[in-house]
Amino acid sequence: MTDRAARVRKQILEQASRIIHDKIKDPRVGTGFVTVTDVEVSRDLRHATIFLSTMKGGITRQKSLEALEHAKGYIRTELGRSVRMKYLPEIELAFDESVEEGDRIERLIKEVRAREEADGQT
Repeated sequence: MTDRAARVRKQILEQASRIIHDKIKDPRVGTGFVTVTDVEVSRDLRHATIFLSTMKGGITRQKSLEALEHAKGYIRTELGRSVRMKYLPEIELAFDESVEEGDRIERLIKEVRAREEADGQT
C-alpha cells in the first residue's frame, strides 16, 4: 500500500467511525453497537470498503447493515466534508467476519482445554 493510500485509509476509518457513532441517529445502528474495524481502499483510490462489526449478531446485525446501507449516501457526503481528496471513493459496507471467527476459534479452544482437563482428572 502506498503512503497516500495508507493516509486515505486511515482518514476514512477515523471519519467513518465518527460519522456512524456521532451523526447517524437511526436506532437500528445505535442498538447494534456498530464499530468500524477496517477500511480497504483500491490502488486508484476510487473505491473503499468499510468493514463493520457489531457486538450482537443475527437480526440486529442485519438491521444495522440495512440502516447503514440506507445512509450510505449521507456517510459519503460527510466523508467528503472531512477527507480532502480530488475524487472521493465510492464506498461499500461489509461486515468483518474475522471478529466472529476469532470468537468461534476461542470457544473451540476453551472446549478442547475443558475436555483435556476432564480427561486428565478421571
